[in-house]
Amino acid sequence: MTAPHASPLLQRPRITAAEGGRVRAEYTVDASEPLLAGHYPGFPIFPGVCLVDLVLQTALAHDASLRLRSIESTRFKAPVFPGEKLTVELDLTAGGSCRATVAGERGVAVQARLTFAAEA
Repeated sequence: MTAPHASPLLQRPRITAAEGGRVRAEYTVDASEPLLAGHYPGFPIFPGVCLVDLVLQTALAHDASLRLRSIESTRFKAPVFPGEKLTVELDLTAGGSCRATVAGERGVAVQARLTFAAEA
């Protein structure tokens, strides 16, 4: 048994659908997230690293045996603000690759490709 992954997020994503390697989850950016205070004072934006972590946390909620091997690419496309409801969509393959999008009110916020390895 392994320890859960540390995360700066106050809550975990809620999986709303999963079929095979296709996973969908929801997450609402809580205005009380401590990391918003410094990113940026007076105009808080949910940090990009937290969007990538949201992808990781969604994958782990779906399959706790996964272990992140690498982040292949990330494309940040739109800001995410406090109170915003996000939809996370993953497409996980048996080989460990993952294509993901996180979308909010302004459309896709991030597109990412990650590689996972199943725990041995």
